[in-house]
Amino acid sequence: KDVLIRDIRRDFENAELTLKENYAKIEKAHTAVKSLQYEMRALLSEDQIEAISDEKEFSPEVMYDKIAEKQSAMVIRVNELQSRIARLHRGEAEEHFGHGPHRVQFNIQVD
Repeated sequence: KDVLIRDIRRDFENAELTLKENYAKIEKAHTAVKSLQYEMRALLSEDQIEAISDEKEFSPEVMYDKIAEKQSAMVIRVNELQSRIARLHRGEAEEHFGHGPHRVQFNIQVD
């Protein structure tokens, strides 16, 4: 009977130790999720953060959609800026060299 009680106590102690280890793992995962949320929020604009702040829980799908929306807008803006710069440079070249067609010769020396 003493051996049985000792075995049961050992099993309970092992179960308690396992629960503590699992609790530590859960806390670590929770901290990692919070860190990920913080990093993902850094990719959003203030308006987008306010829009998702009304939601009760962190939604990876909503965050992903907002980040993709922001990146898409940035790509459009970069393309617009590149087009504008190209037009300005073309205008400067035409002002300096006149209207085309122009012939250009490149001499390339490879060692």
